[in-house]
Amino acid sequence: MLNPLLESIGKWQTLIEERVEYNQLIKDPSRLLSRRSGKALAQELKMAKRVTKILPKLAAKLKQRLQKWEKENDELWVDGKHFVDHMAHVEEEYNKENEAKKTKKKAEREKKMKARRGIIILFQ
Repeated sequence: MLNPLLESIGKWQTLIEERVEYNQLIKDPSRLLSRRSGKALAQELKMAKRVTKILPKLAAKLKQRLQKWEKENDELWVDGKHFVDHMAHVEEEYNKENEAKKTKKKAEREKKMKARRGIIILFQ
């Protein structure tokens, strides 16, 4: 029963790495300007699906399986970390990072709007 669990952990880790890669990829607006952008777009869409749909489902299922394992056996430690806590920490850090980005973007947008309003008032 441990092997399927370890395989799921490996899939989860791979998808977490893919999420980081995907977030870096979507920051580059020139990624779709090359001749092979159609193929790149298709790969990007597949990656987006794995990151947005499969990763959350896998994480939830894995968490349930880990909790069941820990009730029946002992705590599962991977790379010197209690894995359930590690999963929660990874998600928490990801959510904090996204919130910080959203807040920064919102502040920049509001700053631009205030600057535009100031220009409009000057010309009236």
